[in-house]
Amino acid sequence: MMTFQTGAPKAELCDNVHVGSGMQNTWCMRWKLQESDCSVTPVDSMKEAIWFKTEAIQGLVEYAPNKMCFYARQAHLFIVEDWKVMKKIEDPDGKNINKYSFMIFPGFDLKTFPFIVSSGESSFNIINVSTGHMEVLVDAATSALHAQTAAFFRTDKLGQVTMHFPTTKTTDENLTRQSWHIMKFKEDFIMTLKTYGRLPFKDPEEALKMYLENQKLRQMLGK
Repeated sequence: MMTFQTGAPKAELCDNVHVGSGMQNTWCMRWKLQESDCSVTPVDSMKEAIWFKTEAIQGLVEYAPNKMCFYARQAHLFIVEDWKVMKKIEDPDGKNINKYSFMIFPGFDLKTFPFIVSSGESSFNIINVSTGHMEVLVDAATSALHAQTAAFFRTDKLGQVTMHFPTTKTTDENLTRQSWHIMKFKEDFIMTLKTYGRLPFKDPEEALKMYLENQKLRQMLGK
């Protein structure tokens, strides 16, 4: 996959167009590698592509065939299926920009475990690509820049999943401290994600807020 910042051409660049709310335009398309000379060419610049009008796309991942997540500045995401935008996900933390890097959570399954993780300036977030729910997984900023890999997962022989990632902090003495972290995810954590499609609530107030939002949504849908 490649992305290109574009101007404002008179004609549409491809069949799939999404009009956003930013100041830049981005043309995203699938490319293929020619093994004979190691050159790259578009698969189909009209159909295997999407043009984000007035959106600056700066990160992406294809988590299943023709199912993708795109990061657009400042802090929001787009879930795209078959080159059409299905969901826009807003980050309530406006400072958590630069979601350049995405990691697919081990055990990913579109129906039973649809989770990916994004980097950010404030936190690593976990995203349910099926529901569009996003929340903080690790309350720490990434040390990676642009398209560098911000973190990676490992699964040992016993099925224990760990997340490995670096952080950078400035101390009170104005010194830079870089640290390497390993976070372990136990089986009950994985089961909670599978059962509820999100992380456990941090406190009763958060649970009540979610309940009221669901009640409001049901009223809107007439259920």
